[in-house]
Amino acid sequence: MSFDLGMIVVDVMWAPYSSTVFACATLEKVYVYDLNIEKHKSMADHKPVKNPKLTNLCFNYKDPILLLGDTYGGITLIKLSPNLTKRGPEPKKEIDLKNPPPVLTPKQIDEFEREKMNALLALVTKWERE
Repeated sequence: MSFDLGMIVVDVMWAPYSSTVFACATLEKVYVYDLNIEKHKSMADHKPVKNPKLTNLCFNYKDPILLLGDTYGGITLIKLSPNLTKRGPEPKKEIDLKNPPPVLTPKQIDEFEREKMNALLALVTKWERE
């Protein structure tokens, strides 16, 4: 897959909590993609600074926060929307209080993320063959 943002990309990073979420920074904006939900456009974009240009980005490994560095030496913190920070499969809409859904272990979440990425890679491979 390739994404044309129409300008210089200064940094890209995969999210630590999801195999299909990544962020990329151009000189002016940061874009967040979730390839499991939308494969062709960003889920969010944000222009955090007016005059300085963005230089790099980094995900916080514990909290849903994105750090952005700029050419003036400034750092901007952006809290990500909850729909961009989901881990594991979606819970059922109606919860049966007598039989609550099982709590996923970290190993089960990792397996879910691996399956999600494998499904995406299989789709991309199929597109390349066509």
